[in-house]
Amino acid sequence: MNNLLLPTPAQPIIEDYISLTSKQIPDLMRGFYIVGSIALDEFNERFSDIDFLTILNRKAMAEDIEELRQIHRLTERNHPRWKMSGSYIQPCDLGKLDGEMEPYPHYHDGVLHPNSHACLNPVTWWELKNYGIAIVGTKPQELPFTVDWDQLVTWMRENMNSYWRRWTNRPVR
Repeated sequence: MNNLLLPTPAQPIIEDYISLTSKQIPDLMRGFYIVGSIALDEFNERFSDIDFLTILNRKAMAEDIEELRQIHRLTERNHPRWKMSGSYIQPCDLGKLDGEMEPYPHYHDGVLHPNSHACLNPVTWWELKNYGIAIVGTKPQELPFTVDWDQLVTWMRENMNSYWRRWTNRPVR
């Protein structure tokens, strides 16, 4: 595991998650990558969660989903201060937008949704490709996808003028 790039407080939960997943479902995970604030070196102990992207060796079956639910419950019970949030995708879906792929498992706010479109977008792919941290698997820069710069800029502009505009009008924090 690439601990050198992870903030010290986040290391134990990631180590436990990887260990449990490798033991309970050894043939499922092809790659596990950290994105978001940790990958961008902007981790804040008060506000950050642990954003991840998992590439699967095969489609997650119902029993895999239940096992992942239990793994997430146990991991977060053992590390209540930290929250994980991420998606489980197939290798063929790397770089694709939600409308271009089948629904996939997504974990957020303590719930594993088995069939989600949880906003995999150009920013996620750009972060993964340029700053992602490989915990398991190939270096992110070597993953077989590219990010369309014009699509990235368009998506960011729309996001800034919708989601973030609403957030600044009524900030929760």
